[in-house]
Amino acid sequence: MALEWDDLYYDKDGNIEVKAQNNRSPAFSNLFPFSPYVSPKLDIAGFASVETAYQFAKASFFEKEMSNPKYTNSIPEAKGSVVLREQFPSSLSGKDAKKRGGKTAFAAAIGAVYGNKARAGRLYDEILPGWFRESAKVMRCLIALKFSDENPKFKKLLLSTGDVKIYEGRRRRGNIWERGAHVKGVTTSGWGLLGDLLMRRRQELR
Repeated sequence: MALEWDDLYYDKDGNIEVKAQNNRSPAFSNLFPFSPYVSPKLDIAGFASVETAYQFAKASFFEKEMSNPKYTNSIPEAKGSVVLREQFPSSLSGKDAKKRGGKTAFAAAIGAVYGNKARAGRLYDEILPGWFRESAKVMRCLIALKFSDENPKFKKLLLSTGDVKIYEGRRRRGNIWERGAHVKGVTTSGWGLLGDLLMRRRQELR
């Protein structure tokens, strides 16, 4: 049977699970669009996917913070740098953006320009908690853009789910986006941050 972009995966309890790597409810994944699906028009503030826009925002945040003297491993000469944002062109796929958004890739990009990759890795660890506090707000804005009048087919699909719970399936280690996550002030419903944001957006659209 052909895979369709708007297929929804219902678990045994009738809830909708999202998991890109298992082709479950692909349109609700931040990585969408990706093969083998043919996606309708999708515009996230000029970016190819929510994930691409999210990682670009993360890169911008890190670039702003890299020269901040409050960090032990700050790089003063990096003030005004675009070395990280350059890694995320608007046409970059969500899956590729995710690969470039982690500590190893960031440290390599910073180290290649300013030297000392190990120091860049330590700086990443120092900045990360600040980004962690901002990331939910950024993602909420991006999901609002994805499911809006600018992308009517995606908006219609989200509204079609009624009151069914939506969540990102949990991997072995789990993270804040996935079902079961409990982080005070961020996500405490048990459905994970992605599910919370999708269901919140659905309610806003009604």
